[in-house]
Order: sequence, then structure tokens, then C-alpha cells
Amino acid sequence: MVPRLSTSERNAISSPANGLLIFNKSIGCFEFRAAAGTTNTADAWYSACTGAACTAVAITGQPVGGGTTCSPTPMSVTATGTISGYQWQKDNVDIPGATNATYTPSVTGSYRVFVIGLCGSATSNAAAITVSSAPTITQNPSDVTINVENETATFTGAATGSGTLSYQWEISRNSGASWSNVSDGWGYGANNEIDHAMVLSGSTTPSLTIKWITTGEDGRMFRLKVTSTSTCTPNPVYTTPATLHTTNSPTYIVNSNLCGGLSGWSSTGPVSGSTGNPCGMYLNPTNSSSGGVVYRDVTTVIGQSYTFSTRILVSGFARAVSVRAYNGATIIANGTNTGDSLTQITFTATSTTTRLRIADDLGSSTNAFDAIVFVARFFQN
Repeated sequence: MVPRLSTSERNAISSPANGLLIFNKSIGCFEFRAAAGTTNTADAWYSACTGAACTAVAITGQPVGGGTTCSPTPMSVTATGTISGYQWQKDNVDIPGATNATYTPSVTGSYRVFVIGLCGSATSNAAAITVSSAPTITQNPSDVTINVENETATFTGAATGSGTLSYQWEISRNSGASWSNVSDGWGYGANNEIDHAMVLSGSTTPSLTIKWITTGEDGRMFRLKVTSTSTCTPNPVYTTPATLHTTNSPTYIVNSNLCGGLSGWSSTGPVSGSTGNPCGMYLNPTNSSSGGVVYRDVTTVIGQSYTFSTRILVSGFARAVSVRAYNGATIIANGTNTGDSLTQITFTATSTTTRLRIADDLGSSTNAFDAIVFVARFFQN
């Protein structure tokens, strides 16, 4: 029976006899050993398929790596001997389909190649290469439709790329004709100082959050700019724009911008207006421990549901502002505002007249300008 051996098993035979016949299962062919003669200068294995003498593989040109590149060039290997194939590896793991004498890397790693021969294989030196890439958008923000009084809009984008990625959200007020950066804080609405609308957060992160949106902001467009420390281009890149839509705007019974005046409201205690920036009604301009109160009586229908919305900045430590609805001396709805936020209370009227009240009366701190009321809105549900 003819021995069935792999190439490595055949090569392991010590002093194979002249004329030895085997079936090489690595290449699916018979081979025989021939002594040195007129056509060969040394003992060699011959393939019954090709008739050629089998010579060992020797690498004569190593693959070259090194450096950082945005556009990798092909790596190549040159070798002599009876070659039957190639297999490239990245970090010592075979790369599927990389079976030619050349290979173009696409990611950072250490690359080498096996040169496979009928009489044995050879392994090249490892060649390291660092591949840099430009930022690439992987997620675009989607359009958002919100109820203007009680919902928050969030736009989210994502990107990949080499180096450190940085983010900057941009806004367009003219349907994408021009763009400008946004930053965290208030003042991106139609009437910045008056409404203090569209307060933004996350302006330099992948997600932008927008609060206190009015119907005047319908159609605002937002996009995310992503910049990388990589030198590859394009850099920066932009998401496709997303549009903010508003809906379900209530019919306001009261819609007050308290910018420099009470405009139908009454007050007790230390209260004064300012038309500066920020523009609103200070509830504690005299640094009093008791603060001030603004209030307004509105006509209501018994059994009807109403919502009272206020935007207030509370800047003093240990301070809070109460937002309440009264039937006479009885509190029928109670809310608390801390920080810079929109506070809403919803209640069912128990009388034909309801008092809406905003007061800087919680906490003991006496920091100046403990509360600034910007907007007060009241509507029927």
C-alpha cells in the first residue's frame, strides 16, 4: 500500500530512499523520491502531477510596515521554491480570503504571511502598521415632534473614528441656509431675552436636550458636528439635519412674559422688574429673607381642569419657590421650583375665581435675586 502522508509528514522522513513513492494528501498527488542525476543536482521529491522537482520555500522579500497612515498601501512578500499558496495573518490570526502575495491592511495591527510550499512552508517577519481613519457618522438624529407645554425634545447622533472625537451641536433658524453653534443654557428661541425659551443641555455631547419649547420654535433644525484629532479627511463631519416640530399648543388664558413689568399681575413684598439680561421679575431684589410674591386672580369653571406653567430661575442656595393655586385661603395645587426649570401644576377648579401665586418663600437663604420669574402661562386642559 502506498503511504498517505501530508507534506510535513513527508518532510519529516529521515533519509528517504531513492524511488520511494507516497501519496501527498496535502496536495492530492503522488510524489516520488529521485536521487541526484542529470536533471537535478540533489536528491528531491518529484510530483507525479507536474513532474517538477520540489524545492524548499525561502522568503526573499519581507512585508514592510511602520508609521501611521490614512490610506494604507499594499504589503507584499516575495519567495522562492515550490509555492502552493499564501495565508496572511493579523495579530497571529488568519485573515479570511487573504491568500495572495499582496495584502492591503485596513485596520491597525501586526501582519505576517505564511508562504505555503509543496516541500514545506515559511513564515515572514511581522510588519506593524497603524491605520488612522477620519470620523464617520454612524447615527443621524431623527425629527422630533413635541407638545410645547410638557415635553422635552432630544436629538442624538453617533460617530466612530481614530483619535479623540469632539462634538458640537448646531442650530439653523432658516431651514438649513446657515448654521451656528449652540451652548448649554437658555436663549435659543424666537425671543431670546423675553421668552428665555429653548433651554439646551448636552451641546457638546452626542445627545442634545431641549426644554421649554414654544410654538414659535416649530421648524428649528439641528445637526451634530463631529471633529477628530485624526489627520485624515473629511474632518469634521456632520449628521444630516433633524427638525423640531411642535403640536398641541393650548389656548392660553394667561400668557405673560414678566420682562420688566407685572403686566396684569400683583405683588407683595420685595419685587422688581428688569429689562436686562436675564429679563424677568426679581422676587427678592432687596436680599430679604422673606422674598417676594406675585399673584393673579383668574376666572375658572368649577370642575374644569387647568394647568399653570412657570419658568423660574432660583439662584440662591437653600432657596426654593412655591408655585400654587388657591381657592380663597385654601391651597388646591402646590408645586416647588428649584434651580432653573419649568414648573407645572395641574388642578381642577373648585371656585369661579382661582388665585395663581408664585412666591420666593421657601428656605432661609438671603442671597440677592433669589428668584427670577420669566414666563407664566395658564390654560384649560
